[in-house]
Amino acid sequence: MKLVLSLTIFTLCIPNHVLADLASETTLGVEAVTGYRSGYAYRGFELAGNTIDFQLETEIALGNKTSLSIGSWYATETGGGDFSESALFAQLSHQHSDRLTLGFKATCRDFRQEHDRIDEPQQVSVGPPHKVPVGPTHDVPVGPPHEVPVGPPHGSSDHDEANPSHRSVFKDGVDLGLFASWKFGADFITTAGAHYDFGADAWYGSVETEWSKIISSKSFISLSTGLSYVSDYYGRSGLNDAYGRLSLTHHISDTVSITPFVGGSILIDDDDEGDDQSFAGLWFALRF
Repeated sequence: MKLVLSLTIFTLCIPNHVLADLASETTLGVEAVTGYRSGYAYRGFELAGNTIDFQLETEIALGNKTSLSIGSWYATETGGGDFSESALFAQLSHQHSDRLTLGFKATCRDFRQEHDRIDEPQQVSVGPPHKVPVGPTHDVPVGPPHEVPVGPPHGSSDHDEANPSHRSVFKDGVDLGLFASWKFGADFITTAGAHYDFGADAWYGSVETEWSKIISSKSFISLSTGLSYVSDYYGRSGLNDAYGRLSLTHHISDTVSITPFVGGSILIDDDDEGDDQSFAGLWFALRF
């Protein structure tokens, strides 16, 4: 976590003339996104309840068809919860044709849940535990923007409310993935991806669609859906969950926008531990 915060602060403290020199060689854009969500579900697992998050991302055009996105984010649970997550990511995308885009993404995540440390001597049960956002970029993902379950012993009511037994605890580590996106039209894209999560020591795959529609000169709606497949991923194998998110983005100005959204995740296998999830939230984005 210290590494993530240090690199984020370092990015913010880069002198303006350095960024200007870089911009003279490449096309550079920076986006800062902060938001609230009523529940944090990642890859079909519930990680936290009410959550506030912040993401900083820079996109650099390396050529007419290749771009590099780098960034970091931090999420923390509110209302007495003890979950937090920090991460660094880099994504390289190449537009192979007008319709096909290929890419590679690397993410380093650090998870924190205090009851993990407090209850360490006690016996825990291992079972299945989204972007994450992901934050709204994908990843934003909207996205930013997509994470073994541990619960405190029975009979501790205050602790149980803050840390429900169905909550999932993910392991820190690096996640590497490849993806391919196919553009069917100006407003419909399908993406297939495969990731290896070194924290879980397992594979995660997904097929997603994203549809968007301009409804005014300053607003558009977006609907994203997906289906995931896992292999021995925190106790789950096979088809994992079906998920989706509906959002409305309104541009207050050329550089400021707000995005309210609703979404959810439905488990495919009824035998998997965990629950179906639903959530709502709001993102506030600033581009400069």
